[in-house]
Amino acid sequence: MKAIEILNEFNSCYITIQGIVQSEKWQELVNCEDAEPEMKTHLGDVLHYLSEAMGCIEQFIEVQYTPLLHLNNAIHPLNVFSFLVRHLRN
Repeated sequence: MKAIEILNEFNSCYITIQGIVQSEKWQELVNCEDAEPEMKTHLGDVLHYLSEAMGCIEQFIEVQYTPLLHLNNAIHPLNVFSFLVRHLRN
């Protein structure tokens, strides 16, 4: 598995966990009387450490510099799109 694939998997997990944290059901669980006081903290820690791991992997993703066409001192959106497509496929 390539570094970009690992990063994409971690990102997918992060989005899923963040969705759980923001869900109504999770809020009900952590706010009920029987809930462990650390519940919110534990899931927050998971997001924090997953984010840290993602940052470590980013250094292994090769990004090649491609000059982008500038029009009136602005980057042309089609060049940004083609740059992203080229580099995310690898």
